[in-house]
Amino acid sequence: MNRDLVARYGAALLLVTLLGTAWQLRLPPLHSLSLQANDLKYRLRDTGAPDSVVFLAVDEKSVNQLGRWPWERRLLARGLDRLDQARVVVLDMVFSEAARPKDDRRLAAVLRDLGNTVCGFFLRRRASERLSAEERQWLTRSTLERVPAGPLPFPELPYAEANIGALLRACPLNAAFSTSPDADGIFRRYPLAFIHRGRVYPSLGVQGLRLFHNRDFRIRERGRGFTGLHMDRRLAVDDQGMTRLNFYPRESYRRISFIDLLRGEVSPELFRGKAVVVGITEAGLSDIRSSPLGAVPGGLLHYTFLANFLNGDLLRTSPRLDWGLLLLLGLLPAAASHAFEARHKLRTALYLGAGTVAVSGIGWAFVAHDLWLEGFYPLMALGLSAVGCESLLFRSRERESRFVRRAFRAYVSEDLLRGLSRRPGSLVLGGETRELSVLFADLRGFTSLSEGMDPQELIGRLNDLFTPVTEAVQEQGGFVDKFIGDAVMALFNAPVDLADHPRAACRSALAMAAVLEAINRRGSAAPGGELDMGIGVHTGSAVVGNVGSRQRFNYTALGDSVNVAARLEGLNKVYGTRILISGAVQSCLDDAFTTRYLETVQVKGRQTTVAVHELLPPGAEARLRAALDAHALLRAPSSRGLGEWVVAAAITGDRVARWRLGLLGRSRPPAALLPSGTG
Repeated sequence: MNRDLVARYGAALLLVTLLGTAWQLRLPPLHSLSLQANDLKYRLRDTGAPDSVVFLAVDEKSVNQLGRWPWERRLLARGLDRLDQARVVVLDMVFSEAARPKDDRRLAAVLRDLGNTVCGFFLRRRASERLSAEERQWLTRSTLERVPAGPLPFPELPYAEANIGALLRACPLNAAFSTSPDADGIFRRYPLAFIHRGRVYPSLGVQGLRLFHNRDFRIRERGRGFTGLHMDRRLAVDDQGMTRLNFYPRESYRRISFIDLLRGEVSPELFRGKAVVVGITEAGLSDIRSSPLGAVPGGLLHYTFLANFLNGDLLRTSPRLDWGLLLLLGLLPAAASHAFEARHKLRTALYLGAGTVAVSGIGWAFVAHDLWLEGFYPLMALGLSAVGCESLLFRSRERESRFVRRAFRAYVSEDLLRGLSRRPGSLVLGGETRELSVLFADLRGFTSLSEGMDPQELIGRLNDLFTPVTEAVQEQGGFVDKFIGDAVMALFNAPVDLADHPRAACRSALAMAAVLEAINRRGSAAPGGELDMGIGVHTGSAVVGNVGSRQRFNYTALGDSVNVAARLEGLNKVYGTRILISGAVQSCLDDAFTTRYLETVQVKGRQTTVAVHELLPPGAEARLRAALDAHALLRAPSSRGLGEWVVAAAITGDRVARWRLGLLGRSRPPAALLPSGTG
C-alpha cells in the first residue's frame, strides 16, 4: 500500500474519530445542527396518535367563557369529577397557593374520590420558599424505590414547589413535571426521573404509567448505561436520564376543551379506560414549548410519552448501528479512491448512492420499526471524507502528473503526455507484463562516415536525424525508450494502452524509412556517402516498468520480445533489406501494408523459430509489377534472367532486385523474395 493510499485511509479514520468525539461530547455547533437535521424524520411519520390518551385542554375557548386562569377551584373540581371513568388523570398544573378554603376542600375531595389522579410539582435549582417537613414527607410516598445503588443519570434539583397541603395529601401520587430542552432550546426528550434530597422522583408520565397499570417502574443498569423497565417494555435512557419522544403528526393529538366537558357536551364514556392529561394550551398562560412540530403546549410532552408507551411506539436506539454507519460512510471514500482510482464519475456516483441509501434506510428504520439512528454525523463523515480523499487523490495525481511530464516529456508526443497526465495510474511503476510492439532502428555505416567529423558536428547530424525519427514514433502513439549511440528503441502499447500497436509500429517504421530517404535526397546525411538504416519490429509479451536504483531509474521493456526485435533489426544486413517484421506482427496487419515473406529463422538466444517478413513501402509492389510489365518480363517469369533484374533494379530501385544482382554482397537469394504472383 503506497503512502498516498495510507494518507487517505488515515485522514478518513481521523475524521471519523473527530466526528465521533464531537457527537459523544455534544460539541456545538455540530450538536445543534445534528438535532435539527434529525428532526426531519418526524415529517416522514404518517401514523396518528392513539386514542388511548386524551388531552383535556384549558384552551382559549375555555378561558374566554370561564375567565382568565387560574379559575375558581370549584369549577375545576366540577370538571374533574366527570373523569371518574378514566383509567388515570394526570394534572399538568400546580396549586401552590391557597384559595378559598371551601373551594380547596371541594377540589381535594374530588381528587380523593377519583383515586386515579397524579398531581404535579416543580423541581427547581433556586426558590424563594421551601416545603415544610410534613409536605416533604408526603412527597416521599411517591418516590421510585426500585433503582440501582450508586450514581444515577438523573438531574438533581434541590428545591421543590408543590400543591398546598390539602391537595398534596388528596392526590394518590405526585410527580415532577419539570422538563428540559436540548441545547437549541427545543424539547425532544422526556425525563424519566429527578433526584431531590437524595430520593428519586418519577416524572409525570412515568408516575401516570405506574398508576395506569398498577405496576412499578424500575431503573436498571445496562452495560455502561441505564434502561427503564415497565410492563416488560424497555425505555432507552441516555446519559442525562432522558428518553427520546416519538412525536405524532400535530393534528392527530386528541384534544377536548375543558368547557365542553364542564357543560356536559362531552360524554364521560369518552374517557373510559383512557389516560387523560389535563393541561393548559392558552398561549397567554406561558406553558408553550418549542418542539420538532413547532410551538406546542407543555402538556403534549406528557401526552406524547404516555401515548408512545401505551401504543408501543417507544423509540429504540442502537449505538452499534450508529457507530457502524459512521465508520462505514466515513471510510467509504478512502476505499472507493483505492478501488476506482481512475474512475472519477463512478466514485461520485458511489458517494451519492451511498448517501441516498443511508438516508432512505434511516428513514425506513424510523417509520417502520421506531428505530432511531443517528443520521447527521455519518452523512457528514461521508461528505467531508469524500472531499478530503478526493483532494488528497487530486494532489497525488498532480504530483504523479508532474513526475510523468518530467520523465516523459522528451520521449513521447504531447497527446500521449496529456493522456498519461490524466491517467497516471496507467503508468505502473515497478513493472508489469503486457503485450507490446518493440521497434529497433540502427544506422548503417555511420561510424565510418563520421570518422573525419568534428564531435559537435557529429552530435548535430545525429540530432538532425533523430528529431524526425522521434516524431515518427510519437505521431503513432509510441514511446521512445532510449537512444543507444546511433540506434533507437521504441515501444508501442507502453506505458499507456494503444489498441493497434502492431500497425502503429509498422507505420512508424515506414515513416522512419521515408525520413531517411528524404535526408539522402537532400544530400545532408554526412560527408562522403548516404545513410542507411535497419529496422526490426516484433510483437509479444514483455515486462515493462522502471529498472534501476531508487536514485536513478529508466522506464524500459525487458524480455524475449525485445531480443527478437533487436535480432530482426540485425538481419537486415543479411537480407539487404531495410525493415523486417516478425510473423506475429504480419498477422496483425491489413491490406494497407505490403509485406513479403522471406524465410523462417532461429534467432540467437531463442529456442523457437521466427517467420521473417520484409515490410515494403506503400506502392512498392505496384511499381515493380508496372516496370516488369512495361518490359514484357512477366510473360515468362520462370525464365527470368539477368536483364529482368537489371530492369527491376534500375527502374524501381528494388533492393531485392539489387540483391539478386549481387550488388549487396550475397551469392544466393533466399526463397520467395518477390511478392506473391511475380514469380
